[in-house]
Amino acid sequence: MNKLKKWYNKYRTRIPLRLTLQTVLFASVLSIIITFILLYQDYKKEIALIEAKVTLIKHSQLNSLKAAVWEFNEKQVKLIMNSIMEMGAISYIELVSKEKSLNFKIGKKPENSFLKKVLPLSRNNKILGNIQFYFDSKSPQDAILYQFWIIFLSQISYTFSIAFFILFLIRKNITLYLARIGNHLEKNIEEEKISNLDINKPYYGDEIDIVVKRINEYSSDLHESNTKLTYINENLEKIIEERTSALQNAQETLKYQAERRKQLIHILVHDLKNPVGISFSYLDLLKKHPDRVDNYIPKIRINIKKTLEIIDFVRNMLSVQDGKKSIYLERVNLYDAVKESLNMLQFKIKTKGIKIDLHVPKEDSVMAEKVSFVNTVINNLITNAIKFSQKGDHLIIKSQRSDDYITLSIKDHGIGIPDKLVNYIFDPHQKTTRNGTDGETGTGFGMPLVKEFINAYGGKIKLKTKCIENSPEDHGTEIKIILKKVS
Repeated sequence: MNKLKKWYNKYRTRIPLRLTLQTVLFASVLSIIITFILLYQDYKKEIALIEAKVTLIKHSQLNSLKAAVWEFNEKQVKLIMNSIMEMGAISYIELVSKEKSLNFKIGKKPENSFLKKVLPLSRNNKILGNIQFYFDSKSPQDAILYQFWIIFLSQISYTFSIAFFILFLIRKNITLYLARIGNHLEKNIEEEKISNLDINKPYYGDEIDIVVKRINEYSSDLHESNTKLTYINENLEKIIEERTSALQNAQETLKYQAERRKQLIHILVHDLKNPVGISFSYLDLLKKHPDRVDNYIPKIRINIKKTLEIIDFVRNMLSVQDGKKSIYLERVNLYDAVKESLNMLQFKIKTKGIKIDLHVPKEDSVMAEKVSFVNTVINNLITNAIKFSQKGDHLIIKSQRSDDYITLSIKDHGIGIPDKLVNYIFDPHQKTTRNGTDGETGTGFGMPLVKEFINAYGGKIKLKTKCIENSPEDHGTEIKIILKKVS
């Protein structure tokens, strides 16, 4: 028992039990497949012999049998059927004429037969009846079963011999050396050292030798890596600080870029709402009043042009953020900018019946970026003033000069801003959106975007408001933007 155990422990690492079982299973399956192929071929031969007998009966006996049936010659019919029976492999014959005047049976009819042939009897285009042949199925089945065991045993012994010979070669030429390689690596791990591998192989140049060379190369590389790792460990704290600082900088940069991209999306969504919405409003009016096409089409064109300008502005801002461009500040006529915004918001102004008091001199000009100044800054401020005003209220827009700056004031007499929102009105991370006096909705992005652009122009923004809850008689909001004056 101990010897058997030692032998098992010796060889189990060389030929794993799983591989042996897989080999046995493969050999068994292969033997069964080959056996069935050979049996199928034998079966086809048996069927071919039976078909040959049927063909022989057709050519040698069938015409004579038809003549005997046609003449009602019972003696001749019996004689022919007996001669057919003597041909072998037929266990039962039955002849049935159409008028059933002739009915002969020879042999014992089997209960189950997978081989049955029926041949019609006809003469001069007249159906006389048919003759049925039942071939002996027991004999082929016994032969096939016998052949199965003979073929299976011979094939499985042949396949097993080849399989175990291959296993022997694998054990001798592969697994033996793989076990030595494994033992060497395990010894290096236990002793925590790196040494070259030598497995005492009698010949060289095959795959095992290549593996040994690669392991020795990797051992050399591992030794170098360990030296480098020791150096890295000694300087690890400094490296971690450097990497952490670099990652933090990269994270801050990515966060900043993400915020900027988010703002551009807000600009695109928020600022496109006015020109697109106004265009749809004019299209609805055009449906109701098709005779005013000359009046509405130019206005629709203006708003579509504004839409394209906003899209182009956002695209340019992406280039600015990527460092490909810088934001371009230019001279913007304050009066023209306000008038352009009022024309764009004309539908909203008329819908609510807001009265505009405009006091901006035509010669006033400021330094800004025109598209964002009109579509984001002025549009947002006037839209909010309309949104929170009652129907028929007054909206005062005026400018005031100083030495180097111009202050644009937009004042309404609406419901004002609640105290709890005043301090957060320019914060993009706080929810400050409210419904207007007529149920108008908003996004909450408008005022943070206004402040963002005013800062980009080098200007300032101031807010003064009285909430209707705190001041029922005198309420409203005044927004002032202070920009550099351009002569």
